[in-house]
Amino acid sequence: PGPLREMAGIWVEEIDALAPQQKNQIVFSDGSKAECGLLCDIIHLEGAESLADYGEDFYQGTPAVTRNSFGEGSVYYLGTRLEEKGLDKVLDKAAKEGEITSAVGEATGLEITCRKGERESFYFLINFREEAQKIPASFIGGRDLLTGKTIEPEEAMEKFEVRIIQKD
Repeated sequence: PGPLREMAGIWVEEIDALAPQQKNQIVFSDGSKAECGLLCDIIHLEGAESLADYGEDFYQGTPAVTRNSFGEGSVYYLGTRLEEKGLDKVLDKAAKEGEITSAVGEATGLEITCRKGERESFYFLINFREEAQKIPASFIGGRDLLTGKTIEPEEAMEKFEVRIIQKD
């Protein structure tokens, strides 16, 4: 991690680049497994804890995903590209630890971020999917600042569409 070595509590000896068709596996401390690929950092711990180790090849048993306490927070380091299942597991752990909650209380295929003002909230919705995605019910009645229209029930966002919704 270069200049972030102290924060991350690790040092990277080498980076092994994998061919596009090559995959490896990581094993989390609870025994669950996930596929990884693209790059596999050879990591040495310097205070961090390993959350998952490589499961195959010459780096089997060495850290792939780490966590280090630093200051008032934590630094998570991923030494490889994880498949969605593995990445979700790491992000869920980090979000719980940081007491980060979802901008909306329901599952959605949209990227949603929120900015809060004194009296109202502004939600930025982006559909990165190739297909239309339904706008969550919690936004019904909100005002789309880009069109000036009120969000209606069952309204959807087309692929790659962006909305900014104001809610009081």
